[in-house]
Amino acid sequence: MKIFTIQKNKKSMLNIKQGFTLIELLVVIAIMALLGSILWGGLSSYRDVQALESATDVVVATLGEARSRATSSVGNKQYGVHFTENSVTQFEGTQYVSSSPSNIVTNLNGAVSLSFGGLTASSSEIVFEKFSGRGSASGQVVIFLRGNPAKNFTVVMEPTGIAYRK
Repeated sequence: MKIFTIQKNKKSMLNIKQGFTLIELLVVIAIMALLGSILWGGLSSYRDVQALESATDVVVATLGEARSRATSSVGNKQYGVHFTENSVTQFEGTQYVSSSPSNIVTNLNGAVSLSFGGLTASSSEIVFEKFSGRGSASGQVVIFLRGNPAKNFTVVMEPTGIAYRK
């Protein structure tokens, strides 16, 4: 029977590196920082697009809800929508009253803003007729990013009162 023995070479054991050098650590940190900045930029852009889409959906839904209430003659009243740069308010009646308790105010994401200058009426509101649902104004409402107005969505208001995203 043979017995194998392993001889340890003390000289080769002393030459083994242990740990990382400072340069290796700095290279790894630089690579991680580069990847992080790339991911952050992509996520920021994604977040902006989501805010824009969400605000557009809110505007279309609010206009649709007000028109639906008017055509259904809920409470035998007309309904409308009032626009500001950063909110959309659904109201009862033929005229917007800011202190009315029945107002339904929806504040938009701070990254977006509204431009309602494309409406035919000089007002910042649209009132829907009972039963027919026709709006007091038609035209366009533009929702855009405050930091980049070139990124925007448009909501079209037809004379019939129907609103949709263009």
